[in-house]
Amino acid sequence: MTIRPAKIIKISVSRPATIKIVLAKAPKIREIRLEKNTSRQLQPEMFLEEPGKTKLVGLLNLGEPENFVNLDPGEDVKLAAYSHRVSVTTNDGKYIGRLPDDISAKLKYLIKGGNKYQALIKSVSPKEITVFVRELEKGPGMEGSPSFAPEKIDYVSFTPPELVHSDTPSVETTEEIPEE
Repeated sequence: MTIRPAKIIKISVSRPATIKIVLAKAPKIREIRLEKNTSRQLQPEMFLEEPGKTKLVGLLNLGEPENFVNLDPGEDVKLAAYSHRVSVTTNDGKYIGRLPDDISAKLKYLIKGGNKYQALIKSVSPKEITVFVRELEKGPGMEGSPSFAPEKIDYVSFTPPELVHSDTPSVETTEEIPEE
């Protein structure tokens, strides 16, 4: 016997993500609550990129899916620096994933120097999580070094046609040619 949802009874105003569902043909009427993580409103300025201060990073070695299934874009997460890596955890301390080695090495050095960072969830899927890392504050002595190298711009060289040499060179001599 299959049990199908019959109707939605109530959507709570105080908790908009909580939905009560009555199941049809069940021996007793049961309530199922679907909890959704409601951390804060998503604002476009949160993901504004600044060269040298922000970076989008794909996480490696993702944790258990139940640790990140309820994460929403724009939600704050924590950066935890260890001896050989920088991990990303939820505010509850549940492991989500880790940063790539090159970025981890740079961030560990800067965090030890006193820099402070904010990490936000950019996107979540079962096989890929992207976080947005923003430098909030520079430590003493770190004023000259950017946290993240600016993206390299591919330049396409262009030489105007008037500067291209022709097949026959124009030769002018300054020497006098002796007369015969």
